[in-house]
Parts: sequence; C-alpha cells; structure tokens
Amino acid sequence: MKYSLALKKREKGKVKYEPFSIGTDSLEEIDNFTTSFDDNDSLSEALVKEGIISHKEYGKYIALIQLRKEDNKLIMYGPLYKEAKNLTNPEVLKKNILELVYKSSRGDKEALDILNKYAGRFYRIPPTEGYVGSIYEYVRIKTFNKEVSDILYNKLIRDIVTIFNIYVYDYNARENAYILDDNGNRKVKYKPLHDLAEWYNNQVKPKKVKEEKLEKEEIKPLIKVDDNQISIFDYFKGE
Repeated sequence: MKYSLALKKREKGKVKYEPFSIGTDSLEEIDNFTTSFDDNDSLSEALVKEGIISHKEYGKYIALIQLRKEDNKLIMYGPLYKEAKNLTNPEVLKKNILELVYKSSRGDKEALDILNKYAGRFYRIPPTEGYVGSIYEYVRIKTFNKEVSDILYNKLIRDIVTIFNIYVYDYNARENAYILDDNGNRKVKYKPLHDLAEWYNNQVKPKKVKEEKLEKEEIKPLIKVDDNQISIFDYFKGE
C-alpha cells in the first residue's frame, strides 16, 4: 500500500485532498518524517520553505491519505506529530495502554472510558473478539466503584496484551504462533501499529486541534526563506 500527505482544499463547495510528495510513499517513513515536527503549522512552514507547497497554502490542514487507483482513502486522525513519536514503538504503545488499567483502578474515569473504547475496537473481529469480555467486565465493575478480583484483574492484563500482540504483530492464527524476522523478533504489521498509535494519541490528547481552527481565515505571517539554510529533508535523511 502507498501513502501520501495531502492538503485539504475546497472547490465549488466540495472538499478534496490534494496529495503532494515528500519523496516516499511508505507509511512508516512518512511517520518518521512528520514526528519530527510539533504540529500542522510547523510542518506546513517547513513545506513552504522547501517549495513543496505555496505560501498561500501555509496553515491549511495537512491530511494523511492512502493512495488508490479509483479514489484515495483519508486516514482518520491525520499525520502523527512529535508528541506521538514514541508510540510507533510497539512496546512503548503497549505499556501506555496497560497504564490505563492502573489509572482506572485509581479512579480515573477517562482512562476507564478509553479502555472501554479499546475493547470496542476489537469486538466481533476474530481472533481478538474472544479477549474483550474481561475488559467489558472490568469496566462494568469499576463504573460502579466496586472492587475487582485478582483473578479478573490478572485476566484483564493478559487479554489486553494478547489483543495488542495479535493486532500489531504478524500472527498466524491457524498455527497460533507469531511470525519472526531474521533476528528472531516478532514481525510488526506497521499499518495496524500506526492506526492504534494514532487512535490512542487521539484519545489521550487533552485538547485536540480541530481542522476548522487550522483553516480559519486570517493573515498568515510571512515565512522568510534563507537560501543558505540546510534542507529539512537533507537533515531528515541524515539521521
């Protein structure tokens, strides 16, 4: 599958997403690139300086799309930025999801709600559907501020980890085994990892910036281009 960043535009009352290239169509490489920026505006500014988008396009919402022959598919939450960089590490993301259990056990209702939504992502999707029951049971008990048994708590942890591993790592359900790479490590399915990282980041982000705010009509500050500056793309490739 191929991916691209794209500018959100309106033409004759219709919304369209116009793709532009940063030299790769790999989702993982696009994530590596966008997570070096703080937000939509800092990425937009860099793209203007590189001449990839025009000054008039500065500040427009930058989307992430999957390139397809007939029609491109919009990726729901958009690009990942610097705050989510560590979430593309599967073990870091797994740890963050497990921390929701601890927080919810201490009375954090928001963490409990995210756990409920986590279960909802995998409900009726084999083979993960068989592991969501403990999450729903835990959420139900904690909603009424009741104590959770050690048996349920331990099962909850195992099931959350199992769901994550099956979804993110290359798993052979028929053989009930994970596919390993040449180094003996579990192979990562990057698109599911990206989707889960994107979803998690959107859930925990306290004040998600809305597209409407990014696109409000205002005079954009002039971006000065230094002809002697090092290209952000050269710097990115050199890391």
